[in-house]
Amino acid sequence: MNPINPGLQVDGLQVQSVLYRTDDACYYRVVDTALGTAFELKEFIPRETIASRRDDGTIEPRADAETIFDEGKKAFRDMARRLRPLTHPALPRVIRLIEANGTLYQLREDRPGRTLAQTMAQGHVPDEETLRSALVSLSGALEQLHEAGLVHGHISPETVWLGEDGALFLRGITDSDLTSAASETDFAAPEQMGDEPVVSNGTDRDR
Repeated sequence: MNPINPGLQVDGLQVQSVLYRTDDACYYRVVDTALGTAFELKEFIPRETIASRRDDGTIEPRADAETIFDEGKKAFRDMARRLRPLTHPALPRVIRLIEANGTLYQLREDRPGRTLAQTMAQGHVPDEETLRSALVSLSGALEQLHEAGLVHGHISPETVWLGEDGALFLRGITDSDLTSAASETDFAAPEQMGDEPVVSNGTDRDR
């Protein structure tokens, strides 16, 4: 499904650009038009076999997939509630949940940066000490996620981001169809491969 076009607004937030995509969500950089403050906005957008976007930006479920669409929105809402109390610097801080355009959005703090894959492609490979410190930080973030009943599911250089402050943080957290999303990458855990993939806390540790 196509993302929201830059310039359109969601609840007083003007879309500036697309930051990242997953199978069931799109992340935007947005600006509060009243305050001039930048935020990150995560939108629930399922596959086009489930829903479609109209020209005005609204999302409408297909007639034969309304139940699946509603279940996806429920999981998205539940994730926001579970993430909201978490305070780890490598995890997104959810400020509030927005319901608009027929779907749901998570308003988050602005975290400018680029993926670890982009950083490494430009020849910036972290030294051993930096990597060790980063792994400790990400392990702590995963521990908080697991305690909240969430699993990241597909950690890779594309979902680990390097912020402008030099700190690593996670994007791409989802609890919708994790098995298929992750099994298509080179970073899938062993239990995600095969005819009956499994997702659990161990999935994050096996990478």
